[in-house]
Amino acid sequence: MTTNTDRAQWARNAVKSFAVETRMTGETAETQMTDLLCVMMHLAKKDSLDFVSLLDDAASTFDQDVQEEIEVENETKVLSSVELYILNKTGYHFVVHFPLDLAGMPGAVRYDNHELLLKAHAKASGIGLDELGESIEFCMTSDGYTETPLNTCVYPVDLKDGQSIEQYINDWIV
Repeated sequence: MTTNTDRAQWARNAVKSFAVETRMTGETAETQMTDLLCVMMHLAKKDSLDFVSLLDDAASTFDQDVQEEIEVENETKVLSSVELYILNKTGYHFVVHFPLDLAGMPGAVRYDNHELLLKAHAKASGIGLDELGESIEFCMTSDGYTETPLNTCVYPVDLKDGQSIEQYINDWIV
């Protein structure tokens, strides 16, 4: 995906190329950009284009690019702030930090908070709360899913062919 940082770098490259071509390398970036815009106006006039309309279109595209970047950042924040408390069908408890399709997890139960999850696990297993181990945590990264089982080491999740993350978590057993 092209980012606004990529776009800014393309513009920086264009300004540098223009500065070299026009022997303006000793000028400030502001002066170089102003001159580049000026010669773009000459080009638009020569080609019978309305430069102000071009600027309006560019400003509109810029606003869209900025808005898309904000939406992606907000979406990422929402995903990273998700916490699901799951007791799987085999009786293990998990904290999952991304959305899950619980319909793909028959026999699993979702709880509203960590305390309720632990109480349910203790009750289902017949052991005391103080005897329960740490919850296993699952996270989503740009490289896939990770799990942190019982010992704070982070391991990549190895999904088998066609296996969903929901199936993996629901079938999880020591």
